[in-house]
Amino acid sequence: MRTPRREAAFVRAIYGGEPFLVNSALATGILTRQDLRTRFRRLHPRVYVRASAELDTAQTIRAAWLWGGPRSVICGGAAGYLAGEAYFGEELVRREVQLWRPS
Repeated sequence: MRTPRREAAFVRAIYGGEPFLVNSALATGILTRQDLRTRFRRLHPRVYVRASAELDTAQTIRAAWLWGGPRSVICGGAAGYLAGEAYFGEELVRREVQLWRPS
């Protein structure tokens, strides 16, 4: 169950340009399907972001993780980037985010 405080944070995240799962936003009534078609763009299946949002590298990784599901694990260059490894720059991670998804 969502509390008003958590729901307000969810609304700020959606309209602030954070990637989100469309099912959650539609289920809470924060968005309508019309809003989704006109104001948002699809990044991955079930994962959307505000149409005008410029994603940074961490948001790109988060969007991939949302698509993978809560049990997925971020691997490779994306994991190195999030851990602060100097070798894994943004250009490497923007090309590909590796995930391990349990079957």
